[in-house]
Amino acid sequence: MEDGKAGGLVAIEAGPRLAIRDGLAGASRRLRADVHARLQRAAAGLPEGMALLVLDAFRTQSQQFASWNRRFAALARLHPGMPPTELAELCRRDVADPVNKPSGHQSGAAVDVTLLRGGGELDMGCAYGDFSSRGTAADRVRMACPGLLPAQVANRALLARAMAAAGFVNYPDEWWHFSHGDRLWAQVLRHGHDDATRPDEQVARGDYVHVGVIDSPFFETLR
Repeated sequence: MEDGKAGGLVAIEAGPRLAIRDGLAGASRRLRADVHARLQRAAAGLPEGMALLVLDAFRTQSQQFASWNRRFAALARLHPGMPPTELAELCRRDVADPVNKPSGHQSGAAVDVTLLRGGGELDMGCAYGDFSSRGTAADRVRMACPGLLPAQVANRALLARAMAAAGFVNYPDEWWHFSHGDRLWAQVLRHGHDDATRPDEQVARGDYVHVGVIDSPFFETLR
């Protein structure tokens, strides 16, 4: 169903304002067609000499399970003796539950990005995927966190503005994660926060009138 229609997955098209991380598998270099169009719009709106770098995009459920298992194992090493249920709660902050609350990545609705200038990545205060500061007072993975240098704050703000102008919302616990048309997107627009912070205010599946196939296992077959 890679036919360019809303809901289908299309290959991300790199260009002068949009690059793709070296080593990102071809199967992951895809987004829903409407999300891809918005990504191109965000890139086109950047100042001259700057570009978006796609770090990750579509994931199958099996890939999401792998991400979940890696983070769960890392947390278990950091917190020996912690019950699995508590470890799972910590894990959900960093990696979406592949089954109960699928990631926007699993439906091609989410993309991880950063900014480039002159071919080099801008300083965002921490590297993509670096959770070493998670759980500390200076959690640098969060979009808004204390202790960032003014230039790092400005770089994050520029990234957030460019993506927001194209209709994306940011997951506040990860400066690099943006989505459109998934559960997070609906939750932020409706309540002004991400769905991990107030579980008693979940958006019902019936409210997803804007995308009928969100989080569908159908996308698992699009290889």
